[in-house]
Amino acid sequence: MTDQIRLKRSSTAGAVPLAAQLVSGELACNTADGALFFKLENGTVTRLDGRKTTVDVFTSTGTWTKATGARYVDMWLISGGGGGGSGRRGAAATHRSGGGGGGGCAINVQNFPASALASTLYVTVGAGGTGGAGVVTDDTNGNAGTAGGESRVGTTAGAGDIAVTGTGNAGSGGQTTSGAAGSSTSAGIYDGGAGGQGNHIAGSNSPGFTKGASGGGGGGGITSGNAASAGGNGSRTAHFNGSGSGGAAGSNGSTGASNGVVGTGGGGGGGHATTPGNGGAGGNFGGGGGGGGASQNGTVSGAGGNGGAGYVIITTYF
Repeated sequence: MTDQIRLKRSSTAGAVPLAAQLVSGELACNTADGALFFKLENGTVTRLDGRKTTVDVFTSTGTWTKATGARYVDMWLISGGGGGGSGRRGAAATHRSGGGGGGGCAINVQNFPASALASTLYVTVGAGGTGGAGVVTDDTNGNAGTAGGESRVGTTAGAGDIAVTGTGNAGSGGQTTSGAAGSSTSAGIYDGGAGGQGNHIAGSNSPGFTKGASGGGGGGGITSGNAASAGGNGSRTAHFNGSGSGGAAGSNGSTGASNGVVGTGGGGGGGHATTPGNGGAGGNFGGGGGGGGASQNGTVSGAGGNGGAGYVIITTYF
């Protein structure tokens, strides 16, 4: 007769053996989950199955449920990037500025023992800010974009925050000589970059080599001598080298890039009397939108680019 060695077991999904049910060095299994447990010398029971981590990626708002046997949890949060401002619409022989580029968002990384977290957490994913609409009225400054939405994790929907990160700030509309850029943001582990300033000459590039998401380029303008200029470039980040390029005079800025982790800023649109360029959208995730180009009276000015959307990643370690 063949002898059989059988481990202590449970066929109930999610069941974990109690420390009192095992001696040090003893194994137990859960046949519903395919999980194996081991009692350590210090008296705790640890899970030994092959599932070392699980990764939950949120690109929209939802809830997270703590898994049985979780030991540690990491959270990576990126908010929405700021929208770029639109260009000014003004008379010939006057300075007309492009819109400012939207700022990139900050990145926040938090680590928790699983025991410190509630069984259910609420995840809010920030949307990208909206670019300023092109101006339809003569002799009028450009429209500002809007700031990106916050990404956060909390114990209740939209509140009880345990982790949150700063959004990308909005670019201002173009005026006679400049359009203020969306400022940098520092509410996180890695700061988000500022956008580039819109000008009545060439739009400024956004400041380079940020650790968070980067800002969009400033929109190009038109001088009092009626010379049209190109938009500025979005910048790269410490995590990714790609970015949106500014459009030549009368051309749209290009969309910012993304490596699947962080976004870079869109390029600013080029200024032009009759065919101003729109700002490029910020790259997902969190890149700032480019500023729109300036125009002459009788022509809609270039619109600002939208900011890139945010996301949240929660990694559970067993």
